[in-house]
Amino acid sequence: MNIIIGISHPKHVYIFKYLYFKLKEANHSVLVLASNKEMTCELLDKFGINYVLMGVNKKNLISKLLQVIKYFFITFFYAIKFKTDIFIGFGYIHFALVSFILRKPFIFPDDTEVAKTLHKILMPFTSAFLTTSGFKNKLSNKQIWFNGNLELLYLHPKRFKTETFKKPNEKYVLLRFVSWNAFHDVGHHGLSFQAKKQLVNEVLKYAKVYIASENDLPDEFKKYQLKIPPEKIHEFVYGAELVVGESPTMTTESAVLGTPAICISSWACNSLGNFSELYKDDMIYCYHPDEEKAAIQKAIQLLSTKDLKNIWRGKAEKFINSRIDLAEFMVWFIENYPESHKIMKENPDYQNRFK
Repeated sequence: MNIIIGISHPKHVYIFKYLYFKLKEANHSVLVLASNKEMTCELLDKFGINYVLMGVNKKNLISKLLQVIKYFFITFFYAIKFKTDIFIGFGYIHFALVSFILRKPFIFPDDTEVAKTLHKILMPFTSAFLTTSGFKNKLSNKQIWFNGNLELLYLHPKRFKTETFKKPNEKYVLLRFVSWNAFHDVGHHGLSFQAKKQLVNEVLKYAKVYIASENDLPDEFKKYQLKIPPEKIHEFVYGAELVVGESPTMTTESAVLGTPAICISSWACNSLGNFSELYKDDMIYCYHPDEEKAAIQKAIQLLSTKDLKNIWRGKAEKFINSRIDLAEFMVWFIENYPESHKIMKENPDYQNRFK
């Protein structure tokens, strides 16, 4: 098969990395069309993934909409040239439209219910919509629920290695601040600047502080800036005592790595089905920015907990063992589509063979 994968975010690189190489090993031809955000292209280069760069992600809504038009024509050109059999990507309107025009399948995995309008636009053009078992919205009969989460595509113990990066010897906490420029971030916010200062000061009483930020840090925070190769971030998270920040993705990543995590966001807490599953196992905590003082208190409480890391390692192991190996499931689903879609609709428990 000739397969086009769309990547427009650093997380997508990790999500599709294993699939990219696994599909190529199986003698499929795979083309990656990339839009650069932050270190997306840097990660693609680091992992040796060949790609075509379509452009750089825009920050304002009008520019984003104009970019969809540009990406449509680029995608259409390469789809014809590549003689594409199947498209794989997230909420890409250009992928959905091109695949529909060419009458080729578009497989769309997602775990973010908040993009309701985008999902409704895409559903008529989508062939298979793959969502986590906790995904709250039933949108189409094309929808398939899988027992897992997207982070396990790259953080499952079968693939994630922890020994290749030397982490600090001291106890440390990672703070993660985001730019609030994504579609689902419009009109939302996280920690106030004063709360960030208070958080840093309180955490320093228990551990060293490192900050990973999508925006430039103010001068008083620059000494805490995390300076590691971007592809080593998950190993750093694995070694952290605690992760606190505004990123739902890193919150979930931390949890499956066995690191306690606190998310402060005006939209994430009650909007994400994968969060609800982690709440059940007491693996993460989420607060609205109006509750930022409570979030800081929770951080202090966790840092004061004896044997914190071992407790969370046990929670993560139990969580992972109760889920499927999503990477193996995805390879099977793609290689056997559309029969795989039919099998999953008739017998959802078929996925359990991938545990």
